[in-house]
Amino acid sequence: MTITIEQAQRAVMSFVENEIAKKATGVTRFGAYFVMGALQNKFPKVVSNILNTPIVAMMDFTDEHGHLKIDEIYQFARDAMDKAGSIEMYGIIFNQSDIDKLYHLMQTA
Repeated sequence: MTITIEQAQRAVMSFVENEIAKKATGVTRFGAYFVMGALQNKFPKVVSNILNTPIVAMMDFTDEHGHLKIDEIYQFARDAMDKAGSIEMYGIIFNQSDIDKLYHLMQTA
């Protein structure tokens, strides 16, 4: 399945708001809302910059129309999280269920 950058943006914003910002406290909560605001208009450029870095570009995560191949991205993220178990960033623990939630949001964006 492929989705547009705009669909990915809606999914990521929903995930950050509902799974991170609302559950976080203090400076982490502030940071999540700050990032949401900052990314509102810059998300396509940020994603484009990431996709065009040599290592990511080599992975071919977009189709000929520039749409994201979310099934492939999800599988790589799922495999990596399976090996990592969970990761902590800014006091928030991310695990396989977070990968699954974000993937579901992208499927329905």
